[in-house]
Amino acid sequence: MCYSIDIKASQQNMEIFTNALFIKKNEFQETIFANSSFNLRNKIPVILSNERDKIHDYYWGFIPRWYNQEKSKQNRPYHNARIETLNKLASFKPAVNDKNFCLLMATGFYEPNKLKDSKAVLFTIKNQPMFLMAGLWEKWKDFFTVTMVTCKGNEIVNQYHKAERMPIILSHEESEFWLNGNIDYFRNDYKLFPSEKMIAEKVG
Repeated sequence: MCYSIDIKASQQNMEIFTNALFIKKNEFQETIFANSSFNLRNKIPVILSNERDKIHDYYWGFIPRWYNQEKSKQNRPYHNARIETLNKLASFKPAVNDKNFCLLMATGFYEPNKLKDSKAVLFTIKNQPMFLMAGLWEKWKDFFTVTMVTCKGNEIVNQYHKAERMPIILSHEESEFWLNGNIDYFRNDYKLFPSEKMIAEKVG
């Protein structure tokens, strides 16, 4: 599954693309990898459903609000969540009920390469330096954490990715649907982002 993303854009360009302003200036790492433990490190830019004109920076990797490090068997944050079960699983259901929907910004995302001729494949959008993805956020202790939401993969992603899953990539119109919490639309009516508009680059 998708655990790592690229954010190779300036804050100014992100503000122009989203028509929103950063709460505070922050230098994001160009490539954000998954956290291998609950030692939160990396932040990514997000837009919340109740503050659509502002860009926050939340920790990459969703931690359920009820998580207890001493008692839980889960040993790492969630970096993705399936749209099909988003409001059914105990980890995500409280955040869905509270309408903690958000938008994630990225310039690319990585998937492991099942063909084994490279470690991973970087997927980007043709003639579009940046794009929006569906996300869900949660507050755990004093930390604000976030995950991407995934759907079944399109043809170009499935060519390389064994799990045949990909992030929900949103048009600006669809981003409003997502922020409004229209989960059923993305389960039943969402059209997969077209393969012909994507580029797959082998890396590693």
